[in-house]
Amino acid sequence: MFNLAKNLKFIIVIFIIISTSVYSITFFNQNNNGSINNYYKNPEVVENVTDTLLDMMLRVNESILEEHLKKIERFGPHPTGSDAVDKVGNYIYNCLDNLDLEIKYQNWRYKFKKGKNIEATQKGIGSTEGIIILCAHYDSTTISPGVDDDGSGVASILTIAKILNKLKVNTTIRYVLFTGEEQGLLGSHEYVEKASKNKDKILGVVCLDSVGYAKTKKEGNTIRNFGDENSNWIYDISKNLTEKYKKYIKLDIEKYPHKGISDHQSFYKKGFATSYFFEYTLDPYYHTSEDTLDKMNMSYLVKVCRLTLGTIFGMSNLNRMIYNEDIEIKLKGSILSYPEQLTIKIKNNKCTISNINLLIHIEINNLFSGNVLSGPYGSFSKWNYTKDIKDNWEFVLGSHSFSKFELIRINVIIKGLGDETGLYKKKTTVGFVRKGLICIIPKF
Repeated sequence: MFNLAKNLKFIIVIFIIISTSVYSITFFNQNNNGSINNYYKNPEVVENVTDTLLDMMLRVNESILEEHLKKIERFGPHPTGSDAVDKVGNYIYNCLDNLDLEIKYQNWRYKFKKGKNIEATQKGIGSTEGIIILCAHYDSTTISPGVDDDGSGVASILTIAKILNKLKVNTTIRYVLFTGEEQGLLGSHEYVEKASKNKDKILGVVCLDSVGYAKTKKEGNTIRNFGDENSNWIYDISKNLTEKYKKYIKLDIEKYPHKGISDHQSFYKKGFATSYFFEYTLDPYYHTSEDTLDKMNMSYLVKVCRLTLGTIFGMSNLNRMIYNEDIEIKLKGSILSYPEQLTIKIKNNKCTISNINLLIHIEINNLFSGNVLSGPYGSFSKWNYTKDIKDNWEFVLGSHSFSKFELIRINVIIKGLGDETGLYKKKTTVGFVRKGLICIIPKF
């Protein structure tokens, strides 16, 4: 009787230890599955989205992108106005319609052509009216299945939208797919015309067109980015991502001046900041019947898609309250005056809503050489300030003396900082200096 009780006690202790261990293992696995593995299968709204960026990028894989490209290829050539392009459009629409997005067709007519753009909107929760646009085109040439040009861009956007659409972002994201690109950027032209009439606050545009072809190691590790100084802030976001997540993105970005060879050009003409991603080497099969899936480099497309996702994510976390049109830059003074009589004034017309933090660059340089002017004591006519402007800020050029005659240019460039990142405005005027006097024609 005594031995039985002793053995029973031992069995109970062992049972408790085993039960506790099993519970701990189960609890640990549930936590891991809930935060990582299940997140891939059933993404939910995540409050602290910064911690999930890497997880989101890793959700981009070859099989997802290849599935979209296979279906696009099966439709065959799909030029604007064809039944095939309507079928591709229906496929895109249905993919986006399954997400938590507001989706619609935009019918357009332009230059004796007609077509449909597709717009899916992910509403921002911030107080900003700003809009981020990620775009590609879903039409092809009359003989091409258009897998790289531009199925690669379409597949990337469908993948990114599926991953990002459940997240809470400050700034509204629009996923826009155009037709009429191959006929001369027709669909995007009409889209931007309508957006301009509606006074949409478009903060920046990222365009994907032909981003899936690479043969050599150099080509497979490099993406080209086209943009002007107005869009440098978008490039900076992308560049920082390639450095921070180098192990997972595995891409180098080569920066090039703006080149209007895709739909971003329509936005650029209206003064919007545009960033265009383009494969390192032009696909030799583009616009041919051989623009097919077997020519694609899927691992390269994964890299570009991950980089684009991170870029859009970074842009959408801004919460801008002030826009380019809310800022005035004026040069005050007489047409002919001494430098100390010239004042540059920057005014914040939305001061009742928010202050604005700016990097202000003022420069006087030679009109032809571009060299910054210097006075007799070697003092350069170049200034940089960081200012938090509530109402307005004024800067007097000062008592500089220029001994020789020179044709000059005065540049004032302002860039937003913090939540105002992406705000950009530039004013330029020309004139001449002679014996200490500055003649400005015209003033701004």
